[in-house]
Amino acid sequence: SGLRKFEFCHKNSKKHLWSEPLSILSNRGNNHHQTELTMEQITKIRRNSRTEKVRRPPIRTVSNSRTTPRPAPPTVGKLHIFMFIGLVVSALAASYYWIFAREMNSPNSTMNANNNLRAHKSAATLSPVGPSEMESSSKTNEGATPRSPVTTNVVKTTVASVKAPATIAESHLPSQNSNTTRTAKATIAYLTSVTACPVEQRQSFIDAAAVLKHSIHLTSMQNPESISQYDYHMYAFVHPNASACAEPLREIGYRVQMRDCPVALAEVQNDKYRARLANPKAGCCQEKEFLKLYSYTMQEYNLVVHLDIDFLMLRPMDDLFDAFFESDEETKEIPHAMWPNDRRWKGRIEAMFTRDYPMSQPGREVAQVGMQGGFFIVRPNQTAFDELVHLVRQGNFNAGWYAHTPDGERVKYPGFYGAAMIQGLIGFYYGHYHPGQVVELNRCYHNNMADRPRASNSKCFSPVDDDCMDCRHKKITDIYSVHFTFCQKPVSQTCGSMLVQQSLLRSLPTPTVFLHVCTVDLP
Repeated sequence: SGLRKFEFCHKNSKKHLWSEPLSILSNRGNNHHQTELTMEQITKIRRNSRTEKVRRPPIRTVSNSRTTPRPAPPTVGKLHIFMFIGLVVSALAASYYWIFAREMNSPNSTMNANNNLRAHKSAATLSPVGPSEMESSSKTNEGATPRSPVTTNVVKTTVASVKAPATIAESHLPSQNSNTTRTAKATIAYLTSVTACPVEQRQSFIDAAAVLKHSIHLTSMQNPESISQYDYHMYAFVHPNASACAEPLREIGYRVQMRDCPVALAEVQNDKYRARLANPKAGCCQEKEFLKLYSYTMQEYNLVVHLDIDFLMLRPMDDLFDAFFESDEETKEIPHAMWPNDRRWKGRIEAMFTRDYPMSQPGREVAQVGMQGGFFIVRPNQTAFDELVHLVRQGNFNAGWYAHTPDGERVKYPGFYGAAMIQGLIGFYYGHYHPGQVVELNRCYHNNMADRPRASNSKCFSPVDDDCMDCRHKKITDIYSVHFTFCQKPVSQTCGSMLVQQSLLRSLPTPTVFLHVCTVDLP
């Protein structure tokens, strides 16, 4: 091939650090020029170098008389400088954000002062009473009938200033960005009764209880974004048969009270009524449903709201609570009372509830329609509790509650599903013995069950409702509370097919889907 000479140059013979590439000279005639090695030649040279145990430099081929210089590596010093500058900028930004956040959260800061000014000024018109005074005042009121309106039970609660919508759909979880002190008008006791706790339903039951409590929390003044001026305490009346649910309820914030039935079956004097109470088909829980009557005994509170576990609060009920606390001589505005004559109420209010019209026959008198047992508000009264317990013990029930007037006339309320239980008992108690003390609420706004307004013969269940209101058409933003009575407890088992179709409902273009059982409002 005309190879004549290999020329190697090195600077340090000890370390064999080669500084120049290998050059190969070829002599063809009188012209001397550099040529490139083939890969075969390079491989041969490397093999020979290993046999001679002499380190050879890395070989580069060249195509002209000048060697191609290696590109200079990036300057390490410049990279370090850029990295250092980036770290400094990040640290300064984080420090500024931390200082700014502390200033925003400080109750004495000028930025938070404007929020403090927006707190409700009308909530603190009464002098506050401490917990010890509340307990002493409640003890002195035991056994009183009927109790006069108490307007001194005011509890101080530390929450943030209000600046948000009132509904759950529009509100978020409570924030912790302010310490503005708001004064509650009163603390409302919310109750639910637990009569059984089967193992296969326990988890779904506790889940429902947690959702119920959280909905109440969001609509109370405990939520900084709620407009409510009322605080709350959450209770559960637990029957001994349901003791397994007591501790899980405590863990999610319930104040648990173990209660047995206020009336034992053996105490019921009427044999037919006693057998009716023991019949599983007479109601959801037999005689254990009368646990709800203990709501009247919570005299440490001025108002008690009893709810079923499958209930959900959507908006604060301050307008209803205010009506209880106003003077008996004042005219009370109750815009969501069922009947127009009740919307300007004058006199004392002992209870509020909705009626379960679909459970009665169309055309029945309003007073003879049973109370819907999943929601009622009462003013605690030991005398009322004793009277109701006496009615159960007496057992004057035969396809409906009945009583005899002093003139010997027999007054009877027709029966319906659940009439033997608390639904019929409360309706009969206020309708016959204490008329004019209860306000019936519009069931489309409160305790909305999305029920059918007409019977199978197209007659309206409500006797004097010319429009025959269809609560399934009510906008969710106007509803204060809902009751999932269609999906019997536990919801996860009864309405599993509906839950599976949730994704299909969300895919529909219209914001509201009208169903034969409920109205689903989509985001």
